[in-house]
Amino acid sequence: TVTVRIHGDSATSASGTWRLDNVTLLGEVLMSGSDDSDGDGLPDAWESAHFGGLGYGPGDDPDGDGQSNLEEFVGGTEPTNAASFFAIASIQFDGGSRLSFEGLTGRTYRVLYSTNLLGDIQWTNLTDGISGSNGTLSVTDTNDAPNRFYRIRASIP
Repeated sequence: TVTVRIHGDSATSASGTWRLDNVTLLGEVLMSGSDDSDGDGLPDAWESAHFGGLGYGPGDDPDGDGQSNLEEFVGGTEPTNAASFFAIASIQFDGGSRLSFEGLTGRTYRVLYSTNLLGDIQWTNLTDGISGSNGTLSVTDTNDAPNRFYRIRASIP
């Protein structure tokens, strides 16, 4: 669930019904409760376990693997090990494509594809709502189209 706060010059300018399409959220993830005392979107227990304190933020990448601490947290990977990152483990081709990746309990996964990685990339949903479990998860794309590129998005419901 994402809560969006609209700020305006007066209370009336922020009221009303808003529809948001094709939105990319940038910035922080806000957690409720006392799980995140520094308000950076990462649970304190996770930060302490991996960094020994709360010194790193969600956008930092201390291991230099190209995934931010927030992406490492959601993906369930080790933020201080460059060899640990969330990725598609394998793709098998046989009348379609079978993608395999390591999942985690408590995560939900969505698989998207594109037919072109040049210019304005358009990603199409292949499947979503895949409940994570500790171990290998697989998704099959029965369309045998050439030049399909895939990505997997993890989230914490």
